[in-house]
Amino acid sequence: MSLSKLSGADLNYGILKDLDIAAGVNLGENTNSTKSGPRVILYGAAVELNLPGFSLFTVDILRHDQLEPVFAGSSWQFTPVWKFPFTAFGAKWTLEGFTDFITGKNKGYVRQVLSQPQLRLDVGDQWGHPDKLYVGIEYQYWHNKYGIKGLSESLPQALIVWKF
Repeated sequence: MSLSKLSGADLNYGILKDLDIAAGVNLGENTNSTKSGPRVILYGAAVELNLPGFSLFTVDILRHDQLEPVFAGSSWQFTPVWKFPFTAFGAKWTLEGFTDFITGKNKGYVRQVLSQPQLRLDVGDQWGHPDKLYVGIEYQYWHNKYGIKGLSESLPQALIVWKF
């Protein structure tokens, strides 16, 4: 929730664009009979920044409360989110994504990093319908997945985004 929109005050000053109140819930998949999929409540603030060339650059600062018994406890999550549009080879592109930096906590739960940058080509623009159909690639990297030391994931993926 944007504080400038809620209050009617213009918070735009220098590189500061806005301040937000942020919250979320993560519900992980239960993959076994113990029903131990991650359950996380996130709450905090976000700082929206005016950075040259970026149409979006936000940094979330969130309390990360994990609820399931195995790794229950609190830590912090810092998440930059970005969108950088550019033109190359006569076409419109964006480089966008996020990276979660999550601090460690008790019971062996270690720091983790989850990043999902995407490179998107606006193919809809080629047919006169910009910002509707994208193709591209996404790379997912998750170090110490779910806070489990040594459980990491590295996965390139094809990407199709259709906005309707």
